[in-house]
Amino acid sequence: MVGRLWQASGRPDELAARDRGDLQLGKLHDRQGFQAGVALGLGLLVGLLVVIDVRILGVAKPLPLSELQKLMPWVWVGFVANAVSGVILFMADATKDYYSNSFRWKMLSILVGLLIAVYLNNKVLRENVAETPPLAKVLATVSLVSWAGAIVAGRLIAYLSSPF
Repeated sequence: MVGRLWQASGRPDELAARDRGDLQLGKLHDRQGFQAGVALGLGLLVGLLVVIDVRILGVAKPLPLSELQKLMPWVWVGFVANAVSGVILFMADATKDYYSNSFRWKMLSILVGLLIAVYLNNKVLRENVAETPPLAKVLATVSLVSWAGAIVAGRLIAYLSSPF
C-alpha cells in the first residue's frame, strides 16, 4: 500500500531511497555479484593474513618470515576488492548501515587489523630475524581477533539493523 502511494504521488520508491542517501541495486544478482567480490577479497585479505599471523605465532618455523612478505601484494589486492565491493554495498543501505553499531565495530576491527598488518610487514617480515619478537606475537594474536571480529560484525549487520 505504501509503495502504491509513493507511485501514485509521482514519486517512485527509488527516488525516495535516493533522498535517504541509499543506492538501489537493481536486481538481486547485482547485490550477489558485489557480495561475491567481498567474499573473494576476504579470502585473499584475511586468509593470507591468518597464514602470516599463525607463522608469527610459531607454526611452520622452518618457513622464513621474510618469505611471507611475498604474500603482501595479494593481501592488498584482497583489500581493494573488499573496499570497492564493500563501499557499493554500503551505499545500497547507507542509512541503516551508518547507524548500525555492528557496522562501526566492523570498521574499527578492519582498521586495527590493517594497521597491525602494515606494522608486521614493515617491522617483522622485512627483517629476517631468527626469533620472533614478543610484541609481534601479541600483535599477531590481536590481528587474528580483530579479523574474526570484523567477520562476525559484518554478518551481524544483516540481522541487527538498529543499533544495539
